[in-house]
Amino acid sequence: MDLRPAVNLRITIGETAYTFTEHPAAKGMPYGQSGRRATVYQLRAADGGLHAIKIFTESFREARVAETADKLLPFASMPGLQVCRRRVLTPESDAALIGQYENLRYAALMPWVYGETWQEFMLGAQPLEKEHSRLLAQSLAHILANMEARQMAHGDLSGPNVLLPGLQAAQQPASGDSLVALVDVEDIYAPGLPQPQKLPGGSSGYAHPTTAEGIWAPDADRFAGGILLAEMLTWCDADVVQIAYGEQYFDPDELQQNSERYQLMLAALRRLWGSEYAALLTRLWGAATLSDCPPLSAWAQLLGEPEAAIIQVRAASAPATAAQPIPIQTPQEQLARSHIERADVYLSIGQVERALKELEEAYRTLPEVGGEALARALRDQAEAKERMGSLPAALQDYRRALAVAPPGILRSQLQSAEASLSARLSAAGIPPEAPSSSTHPLTAAGRPPQDAIATAAVEMPPAARPPRPRQDAVTTVAVEMPPAPAPRKRRLSPLAWIGIILGALAVCGAGVFFTMLIFASLPASPEATPTPQTILTTPPTAADFTATPPPAEEPLVAPPTPLPSDTPAPTPTPPGLTFFEDFSKSGKWITVKDPTEADAAYAPGSTYFIHIHRPQKIFYSIAPLPVETPPADIVASVTFTTPLNPKGEVGILCRVQDDYNFYRIGVYASSGQYRISKFFKGNYTYLTKLKYTDAFKTKSQSENKITAACIGDTIRLSINDVQVAEVRDADLTSGNTAIYAATYDGDSYNANLGFKAVFNLFTLEEVLTP
Repeated sequence: MDLRPAVNLRITIGETAYTFTEHPAAKGMPYGQSGRRATVYQLRAADGGLHAIKIFTESFREARVAETADKLLPFASMPGLQVCRRRVLTPESDAALIGQYENLRYAALMPWVYGETWQEFMLGAQPLEKEHSRLLAQSLAHILANMEARQMAHGDLSGPNVLLPGLQAAQQPASGDSLVALVDVEDIYAPGLPQPQKLPGGSSGYAHPTTAEGIWAPDADRFAGGILLAEMLTWCDADVVQIAYGEQYFDPDELQQNSERYQLMLAALRRLWGSEYAALLTRLWGAATLSDCPPLSAWAQLLGEPEAAIIQVRAASAPATAAQPIPIQTPQEQLARSHIERADVYLSIGQVERALKELEEAYRTLPEVGGEALARALRDQAEAKERMGSLPAALQDYRRALAVAPPGILRSQLQSAEASLSARLSAAGIPPEAPSSSTHPLTAAGRPPQDAIATAAVEMPPAARPPRPRQDAVTTVAVEMPPAPAPRKRRLSPLAWIGIILGALAVCGAGVFFTMLIFASLPASPEATPTPQTILTTPPTAADFTATPPPAEEPLVAPPTPLPSDTPAPTPTPPGLTFFEDFSKSGKWITVKDPTEADAAYAPGSTYFIHIHRPQKIFYSIAPLPVETPPADIVASVTFTTPLNPKGEVGILCRVQDDYNFYRIGVYASSGQYRISKFFKGNYTYLTKLKYTDAFKTKSQSENKITAACIGDTIRLSINDVQVAEVRDADLTSGNTAIYAATYDGDSYNANLGFKAVFNLFTLEEVLTP
């Protein structure tokens, strides 16, 4: 018969007696956790020590488990692999016990590893502290790089197989142990180990597309390990936690797709940890094979050695005492962090100069908060200039970054980079045309150098801060051209003055003449001719961050040509307005051609298209309703053809008041993911989670229909007449309706194809409310 574990049930293995323990969260139930191949139970030995017994399901009770046990033992001393120390029950060595309990055949007795799994932690949807994110990723990277150096691979890395003993406050691991531990090591790859009968193919959400048939090789962990490290590093970002698919961050179907989750994680990595980490994820995401993925040692090299970090996590995990004050952000800190958040948005869409201005403001407001963010942004800009060969300009940025960087690792890195580049320039005989580290615009204007900032921030109250520098000094951070010499003043002769006056009179006369001609050609009707509105602008981020977007400086598309003069004058909204557009006649919707940005025009076959030529752009075209005041409560539908290059989003905007106030209801053409979001007073808010629907046809050239209903405070989304989402929000109560297309990050954007959304039919019905 089979063993049925129960609380306090006693079994004897070898010479030692063990009892099954009670689950801490389920009274009367044994402490166990089931996986797809086995269930692991906690056992308590007679001396009080805790152990784990892994009881396999019938199809996984293989003699290979016992054959590899001795060969796994040498690995048990490696960080995070303590479960390689195991005793396997076999019919030869444990005949009596297996004769009594058949399901204990080839069961493995192992050390008990404290802590929940990474999957369980993710399901809790609680962000980590930023430092904890770093330390956990650092520990995991060290484990995986250590295995990689020995030509080893776990083979099935995933959230359930990664334990977090370092996050336990009550039961800390012994000194020197890793903060992370790997389990489920039966199929581990290492030289000399026998190959499993069935090769591991990876776990859902972590497996590279090429491993579906199974993989057992030294590089088997590169893709899954990189995903896990990126998850840990970004799990301190609330937006990343909110958008996660479930028990892992990515939906399995979106791996290596230009999805919103990928864009959000990429931006978070860049913002939180730097461009080097984002570059690793970009390379991982585009890797055609496992060998193309970054080696795990590359992650470990960035993160550094983990040994000195263990005590820091323990101290941070200890419960706070009553004497510890709760930190409260001062108004200055809140303002500084708001500038940093806006800078993150600008950086994510490539507007470096605006980002630097925001970071300058954060630094002025509170140097100890804004200094590091500004220094990192300047460092990234310097590295980019150095790669392009602009060495003097790069040196200038390194020195500016040094002027504001706080003491620590970043400052040491900047000093090293500045010294190295200075030596290169000196060796090449190039004069470093850059100010010294003490002449950063901010410090030159009266701000103390960074070494004195910490003291100054404590000793000086806000009212006693040095005067703010002139605003024009800020722009020198991103502008590398030297100021133009002042022009020489010249006196004009009397004849020149006469010529200027006569020229001005001639221009004014011509202007009056042409103005009279224009008014003469207008219809006699006093009503104004309605003009459709179109805006082409950069979205707030590639992934709709909840942050203040950049204000629009200039319209990127010229105003549309007015409708012909015989167009009927607009009339008040009739009861139950119905608007129908099959795009069979030109003239109503905006047409524009800008080779650098986007085209929008009518096309043969009664269609209207929006073709975006650049990444990270959104183009929306407002429906030209025959009314002055558009209805607020509407049901609008648009039918479109799935593009050949589906790397973009299509949908409907409702209650559009301006560039920064509207509801956005859309779907990703490549995956069928959908979402409802709100852009209100310049801030994006997700009203629904990003989800998939089978109702959307992702096949190229398929026809899909999106329906958006905005009625009162209710917003609904239907795809191909299947309702998929409904939310309530009352912030926007009026505005226009528009169709739109959007593109995302340039890492996977196909510049040759662009993103072309072809619209076939648009309808709008007013919904009358009593």
